Amino acid sequence: MQSLGAQYDNISKLGRVAEEDQALNTHEEFLNVRLNRLDWQRLKQVEAALDRLKAGDYGMCEHCEEPIPVKRLQAIPWAKYCVPCQERIQEQEQHEESEPATTGSW
Repeated sequence: MQSLGAQYDNISKLGRVAEEDQALNTHEEFLNVRLNRLDWQRLKQVEAALDRLKAGDYGMCEHCEEPIPVKRLQAIPWAKYCVPCQERIQEQEQHEESEPATTGSW
């Protein structure tokens, strides 16, 4: 959490810059915001895993309710799903992203 705030503080302290440096600074700001977003998402995943641990649900797949293999939890301690369920979820998300958006009603 502290590093997320520090990155935003560094961005806000840039102030006025020469026009030729603006593109580089804008690109760096974009990257920092993206990295902050990824860090924030990971933090939320870890906090959710800690909540599952406290509730006694840690290590159980949230979809099929089967135990998540220990090797998967060692590799990804915040995993919510077993590998087969995770793969199905990702395939479904990719399919939904590739479908063209429709407007209006039939």
